[in-house]
Amino acid sequence: MLVLLDGERVAGLRAMYDSQYLYLGYSVQAPNGPINSGSELPLSPFVSGAYVDFHLGPDWNGPREEVREGDVRIILARITEGAGFKDFQQGFWQKRPDGANPQTITSPAAQVKFDEISPVPGLTMAYRVSDKPQKSGLVSYQVEVAVPLVSLGLANPAGKIVGFDASVAVANSPGDRRERAAHWAGLSEAVVVDRPGSARLLPSTWGTLKFIP
Repeated sequence: MLVLLDGERVAGLRAMYDSQYLYLGYSVQAPNGPINSGSELPLSPFVSGAYVDFHLGPDWNGPREEVREGDVRIILARITEGAGFKDFQQGFWQKRPDGANPQTITSPAAQVKFDEISPVPGLTMAYRVSDKPQKSGLVSYQVEVAVPLVSLGLANPAGKIVGFDASVAVANSPGDRRERAAHWAGLSEAVVVDRPGSARLLPSTWGTLKFIP
């Protein structure tokens, strides 16, 4: 899969699975690399710099306006911490009746309620970042992630088609603000001006992912 911004490639994405995990591999080229200040953790990591994410809808028969139970967005980021970094991951479920950590993201203009915002159980991730920018000024980095299928509500998914999107956010030079976000299926985004609007799941814009037997 290719993730484009203004017609130019920002990232490539590969997906695989086995009996236990969904595996995703992002290969990104972007100004300033994967820096994110983490100034609005844990509810709004999409505000403060670079990240990669993916959206998944287990109950899928095509793009739809309504958010259904199990729809999730998972954000992965490399957060600046002193002279080093820490890995951060968070799942956002708007509808999850058994959600253990309900939260509401608000702004003066709107709000959006989530039945659960919390780390995804069993998810593991790894970043690899090039030491030097390319001649173009872009920084190359890779993100590899393994997510337990059970954490996604996808036990025995062989042959199943699910809703899917993925995006890659580009940070500003200080790494404390998202400048743009490019989507594989959905529309590109600019600087966050309304947190509820940027957090809300939009399955009407998702594509599909098929688990080939």
